[in-house]
Formats: sequence, C-alpha cells, structure tokens
Amino acid sequence: MIQHMLIIFAALTGQPLGLPLVGDAVSPEVVTFTQVDLSSVNDRRPGLVGTAAVNGPLANVLFTYHTGRLWTGELIPELFYDGEYRPPVTIQLHGYFDIPEDMIVSIWHAGGGVNGDTSELTIGGRNLGVVGDDRLKNVITTVALPQGTYDLHWDHTTLGTCQPHYLRIENAETGESIDGFHLERFVPTIPDAGTAKHIEVSGDPDVWGVHADRSRWYPVTLVAVTEPLWAEHWRAEFANGVVQAYILSGDGTAAVDAGTWHDTGTVEKGDGYFIVRFTEDRAERWTRVGGRMVVEHWFPASRLPTQLPVMGIAEQIRIETAE
Repeated sequence: MIQHMLIIFAALTGQPLGLPLVGDAVSPEVVTFTQVDLSSVNDRRPGLVGTAAVNGPLANVLFTYHTGRLWTGELIPELFYDGEYRPPVTIQLHGYFDIPEDMIVSIWHAGGGVNGDTSELTIGGRNLGVVGDDRLKNVITTVALPQGTYDLHWDHTTLGTCQPHYLRIENAETGESIDGFHLERFVPTIPDAGTAKHIEVSGDPDVWGVHADRSRWYPVTLVAVTEPLWAEHWRAEFANGVVQAYILSGDGTAAVDAGTWHDTGTVEKGDGYFIVRFTEDRAERWTRVGGRMVVEHWFPASRLPTQLPVMGIAEQIRIETAE
C-alpha cells in the first residue's frame, strides 16, 4: 500500500521521489510516525487545546485552535502586553487528528518572525521542525500517511516580536482540510478554570498575504512508516523511587530491567492505552500524554484496575548502536 501511495505522490508533485520503495534500504528520508488508538474514546472535543506561560507562570487562559485558521500577530500582544512591557510568552497546543484512509497529506506550517519568535510542530512523535526567527517562516510538508490517528503538538514562543502562526493539514489530492481534536480529560491545567478566559482562535487566513502566495512556501517531502504506539526503548521513573528500563517491540513482546528485577512479557492494545503484562504477575497500563507516557503499575496483576497503582512517567530513550 505504501509503495502505491508513493507512486501517486510522484504523480501529484511531478517530482522524482529519490526515496526508497518497499524492499530498498532505509534512508534518512524515510521517517517514523507513531499512531495512537482512540477508537473507543468518547470524550473527543473539536480543535487543538492549550494555554500560555507568561514570563514563566501559567496564564489563566485556555485556547482552542482549529487547523486552517489564522493565529494573528495581534493576539498575544492584546492578551499579555501592557505598553512597553513585552514579556516572553510560550503557547503550547496539543491534540490529535484522524487520517480516514491511506492518503497523501500536506501540512502547512507557518509562524515566527525575528528575535526569538518561533513555532515548533511535532506529529506522531516526529518533530517536523521549527519555523521563524532566523529560519524558514513557511513550510509545506507533504507525506504519505497510513490510515490512523496521530497526536499533534504545536508550540509558539515569542520574546516580544509577534507574527502570524498558521497550521493546516489537508488531503493533498482533494484539498480537503483535516481538523484536529482534543480529549476533555487532557485539557491543560490553568490557575482557575472557573474564571479563565476561553479564546477560540478564528483568524481569517485570506487576509494574510502569505496564505495565497504558494511561491512563499518552502516544500518538504517525506516518506512515512508507522510503528505501534509502544515500539521503542523507554525509561520510567515511579513515585516510589523505582526506575525501570524497557524494550517494547512492535511484535508485542516486552522486556524490563529494574536493576534487581528483570522480566519479560507481552503488550496488548486497549482503548486509547496499552497494557503490559509481565510473567511475574505484574501489569502496567500505559497512556500517552504529549511525548511521554503515564505508567500505572500493579502488583499483583489481579489488582488492575480496581486498586490504586504505583504511578510513573516514561520517556523514550535513544540507544546508540555500533555500525
């Protein structure tokens, strides 16, 4: 299927791929995107969601952003600047988007100006780069994505000079826009939800000259492969001080090393999470939150999910291998 999609991609762009097809050696241009399983989740809400940190502390503001709308350069100054006082502001938005069938998608990512005004985009665990400041300002990434659900993180940072930000995900063949969504359970913490200012970002991109002028966008092409949500090396730190290293493989096998305890097990997919069951009567539930995993550990395994677990946070780790 991916090979067929690449042929379509070449036809759409009129450019030779110069990238490996099935059976060829993997090259740096082939990148991995991780999918999440939210098929049975019932707390979806439209749009990406996020908040702001102003000179460090969190602001009492909650943003909703629908892909394809314009984040105007005036929005941050209107909310957080007062005369000459222009503190550094960081906006962190997160959510997910669905690819209903195997397709070529175009990801329009723009933002940032000068003096530390940047925008960073991560999709499916893959960092697509930073725009703004002394870098490119407007990038269109075209990639063949298999059907599935992908998480998305979009961060803006400004040190006082604000320019428009823009994110659009579309079917490259039809131009149909794909909006993001968020989960109600993962709405970010803000100082006082009862009095917080809720802002739905709704700028019209047609008033922004860059939007209509494709010659001002830098094209990037990628080829995607996907792995299961868990397939990676992980390191987890638990509330009781225990640190565990894991190898969770795409074939559904697991290995853990906690120093004095070593074990193997299996990985099984759940509704928006996955379960690791070890041979020594232990079980864990892993749930992705951003680029990390919340790990709930039960011993014995029969306590899952009726009794309180030991909580931990897991992060991916890079294992260097000899050539």
